Amino acid sequence: MELLLVTGFLGAGKTTFLGRLLSLWKDRRLALIVNEFGQANVDGKLLSDLGASLREVTGGSIFCSCRMDQFQAALTDTIQKSPDMILVEASGLSDPTAVRKVLAGFPGIAYKGCVALCDANRIEKTLATVRVCPKQLAVSDLILLNKADLVTEEEADRLTGLLAARFPRARIRKTEQAGFDPDWLENMTAQATLT
Repeated sequence: MELLLVTGFLGAGKTTFLGRLLSLWKDRRLALIVNEFGQANVDGKLLSDLGASLREVTGGSIFCSCRMDQFQAALTDTIQKSPDMILVEASGLSDPTAVRKVLAGFPGIAYKGCVALCDANRIEKTLATVRVCPKQLAVSDLILLNKADLVTEEEADRLTGLLAARFPRARIRKTEQAGFDPDWLENMTAQATLT
């Protein structure tokens, strides 16, 4: 079974993206693990009606030692259900640089890669002020510059260039409302190493 990680800072469009994925892959057996930093998980409630089995980990980041055991338990439980694909939505405040270390303990999972969503209106400020944002983008194989329709075409091109220069291993795509071409996901190759 495969695992796809979805990251992005708060409000970047992760839940909308996952909703689109669940609709696209409705013929696959999907399992969803949603991580919310706080206790109330609005995202899980929104996604629970879309047909995938759902597991939630709240109260911290799944990649932090404070919640790592819960994430590993969620993965173990999910594997027993034999889905074709596990989708993991990391908290907007998580540092996912330990994803490979965590998944090394699960040899039955093929890591498909990481998709990060960025808000075109806020990405520069977020990169400059939120310590985890560059870490989320550094582990990403595909970066979606979301809400690109809310900035000028010139600004979207400039931001795409900025992201490509800073995170050269990821493919950068402009999008709106978390839309995507399915080929972008089929041609993803998880990074061999992290820098």
